[in-house]
Amino acid sequence: MNFNYKFYRFVYAKAPIDHMLNIEKAAIKESHLMNRYTWKKIRKCPFSKEFLDLVLHNIANVLHPPRCMVFYLPKNHPDLTFAMHTWDCLLAERLGDYDDKLEMLSLRFTTKFLPKNEGAIRELCYYRGNKLQRIIRVMEDPRWDLWVDGEQQPFEEGKSYEKIKRKLIRDYFTMDDMTRFATNWGCPFDQDEFWDSDQPMYVFGGLENDENLADWQERNVCVSQFNS
Repeated sequence: MNFNYKFYRFVYAKAPIDHMLNIEKAAIKESHLMNRYTWKKIRKCPFSKEFLDLVLHNIANVLHPPRCMVFYLPKNHPDLTFAMHTWDCLLAERLGDYDDKLEMLSLRFTTKFLPKNEGAIRELCYYRGNKLQRIIRVMEDPRWDLWVDGEQQPFEEGKSYEKIKRKLIRDYFTMDDMTRFATNWGCPFDQDEFWDSDQPMYVFGGLENDENLADWQERNVCVSQFNS
């Protein structure tokens, strides 16, 4: 998988997609978001790499992106649901409010395309329900800082984060570490099949009423299929 944008943020849940859709519908019905999300705006449509790429572009490059969330089943992984939201940084915690046994991995990271001094980050959060069980994060703000909290998990392979003299803070949790830990947990997100699906995708969001819809339409004609 080539990560071509400067910033990524997404969640993997160990649950079938029907279960995750029911959770999200319950969450929307009980929240203030109901004014912006109505049932007619939940789209079930053929999986589209172009649309997914458009969502990734907006997360990485648009200051106030259209509010939209995507669910889909990664190819060959029917018990793992991918969820990505253009603006909800606490998506995993919110979804966990409705199932205290739900296991989720929330990942956030920047890539080599991030301009210098914009604040690089690598963050892995493991949730059970809405409880954050483990967080590992290195972040440049403006100096590199390491944050590790919660009980160490088996997917970490017993890695030590004890500070060592002359070791750069950013090297305590590398992209290779994040990829390996996620793979151990059950989602090798660096593989192309995790960014593809042979099942429908579901899109939640107020696209047709959003002030930034024109920006989406300019960059991708496939938006029209979600408004038909």
